[in-house]
Amino acid sequence: LCSRRKIVAVGMCKPPLLDNQATHADEADEPEDLQTASEDSALKHRLDLQTGEDGLSEEEAARRLLQHGRNELPDLRTPKWRIFLSHFTGIMPGTIIIAIIIEGLLQEWPDMSTLTALLLLNGFVGFFEDMRAGDAVAALKVLTRADLSPTPVCCLE
Repeated sequence: LCSRRKIVAVGMCKPPLLDNQATHADEADEPEDLQTASEDSALKHRLDLQTGEDGLSEEEAARRLLQHGRNELPDLRTPKWRIFLSHFTGIMPGTIIIAIIIEGLLQEWPDMSTLTALLLLNGFVGFFEDMRAGDAVAALKVLTRADLSPTPVCCLE
């Protein structure tokens, strides 16, 4: 929630109504005093985070950084061979593998080779799609590291 004059808490808010705008019936359940509601919300967030109105002191911020670490997602990388093999597990690939085995036992070589080709094609396509998606996420991570300001920026009207 937010106010036009000062930031009370981070979040989304609706612009204030103009004198000639009427409220809709679906907005009747909103609190009548938006400023009080936003201050209550800000107080709740400060209590949850154990901060004062002025934020954290340098010492408290350093202590929390040591205790909890940086506010970053861990860089968990799965080996490529495991990503590739993951495309051969599950219900559909398992069903196709069973069909390949059955076709082999029945000595239906054209059907067995067709199913094997489809299984491998599906695995390779899924693997390359996962690699492309991973590259896109890595590029976004690099982009955000370069473009983010170390201090928050607010624009007030």
